[in-house]
Amino acid sequence: MRAGVSVVGVGGFAAGRGARWWPAVAVLVSAAVVVSQPVAVAEPLVSGVAAGRVSAPVAVVKDLVAAQVTARAQGARVEVEELRSESSTTWVNPDGTLTTDQHGVPIRFKDERGAWRDIDLSLAEATDGSVVARSHRLGLSVAGSGLLILCLCSG
Repeated sequence: MRAGVSVVGVGGFAAGRGARWWPAVAVLVSAAVVVSQPVAVAEPLVSGVAAGRVSAPVAVVKDLVAAQVTARAQGARVEVEELRSESSTTWVNPDGTLTTDQHGVPIRFKDERGAWRDIDLSLAEATDGSVVARSHRLGLSVAGSGLLILCLCSG
């Protein structure tokens, strides 16, 4: 020491006495604090990934914001149901851009409950013996006898 000046080390220990123990004490205290803290485990963003199972990707979501979040999370495009029409389908891509498939004719219609149904013109025999389209907005039916073919559309 020089002329009444005391040299104080880290933590109040005088330099030379106990200063060599300070790093060991700091490590032990830090380890005790880290070990005593509870650890929270985050749930995965995409459901079904936990426990090693992967759920099928979501194909249709009601609104645009939900579709954007879902498409980004699953890395696959998602249809936006609120932007659907009789002749178009709008998708959100994983990068956030939108893609619309536009058709020249209707590909779907809303049924009496307001739910979208795809048009299916494949024919099936009805209980009355007539031939009907499986799914058509006008209830398309075809009846025939000999050379005369009659097409009835109701609605």
